[in-house]
Parts: sequence; structure tokens; C-alpha cells
Amino acid sequence: MDYLVVVFRWLHIIGAVLLMGGTFYACCVLVPSLASSGNSDNAELRGALRRRWSIVVMVSIALLLVSGLVNFVLTVRTYEVSGTYHALFGVKFLLAGIVFALASILAGRSGAAEKLRENETRWLSINVMLMIAIVCIAGVMKNLDHKPKSATATNETRAVSAENVRSNAAAR
Repeated sequence: MDYLVVVFRWLHIIGAVLLMGGTFYACCVLVPSLASSGNSDNAELRGALRRRWSIVVMVSIALLLVSGLVNFVLTVRTYEVSGTYHALFGVKFLLAGIVFALASILAGRSGAAEKLRENETRWLSINVMLMIAIVCIAGVMKNLDHKPKSATATNETRAVSAENVRSNAAAR
């Protein structure tokens, strides 16, 4: 077993669970409950929650970016992957960028954050839907045919590359 692959897979799953679970909870439980509470201390409570949540968002995004890119590189180096895999990765990466931006803005303190929070449930719902789409794409990617790159093919490629370098050097 390749422990590095397993560790980075766990980190990726942990980051996704934290971000998706927290966003789902905020969308379906926290924001509606705060809106219906009628409590005058909501602004102070929301500020305290946002400060804590922003740390979770930043850590989750860091985990997802680092582990996702490492997992992608390890997969491409280990397996022969199709163009479909690369296309799906591109879509997944683009959607993740949107999710990260929305999560960061909603957890932030800027004027844009305040404006988005006027329709917080709407933006959280959009983010949840994007995250579900990302999970579905990941499921498809995981089940695409991945043929391991053979050691002999890799060694032959290295030998041909080394031979090309020598012949190019001799030609100069």
C-alpha cells in the first residue's frame, strides 16, 4: 500500500466533509434558525460564528487544494488516464474555485460579503448544489478505467528520451 496516497486521500476527504457539512448545516439549520429567532443579539452572534467559520473555511480550502493537486499528480503519474478524466478534472477544479470564492466571501468581512449575506440562504444553497456536483464528478472520475503505467513502458520511455538527448548532443 502506498501510504502517501492514502494520507492525501484522507486529507482531501476531511477537507471536503468540513466545508460541505458546515455549509449544508449553515444553509439548512443555522441561518433559518437565526432568522426566525427574533433575537436582538443576532448581529453579535453572527459575527462570532463567522469568525470561527472563516478559519474552518480557510483550513478546508487549503486541505482541498494541496491534497487535490497532489492526488491529481500522483494519479496522472501512476495511471494512463483518458481525456475524459482530464476534462472532468478541469470542470471539477473550476467548480471548486467557485465554491471556494463563495465560501470565502460569505465568511468574510468585506462589503461584498455583507451584500451576499443579504441573501445568505440562496448563496449557501448554490454552494451546496455546486459541492454536490463536484462530489458526483469525483465519483465518475474514480470509476473511469485507469490502467497502471507499466514499469517497462516507463523504462523504455526513459531510455528513448536518454537516447534522444545523446543523439541531439552528438549532432551539435
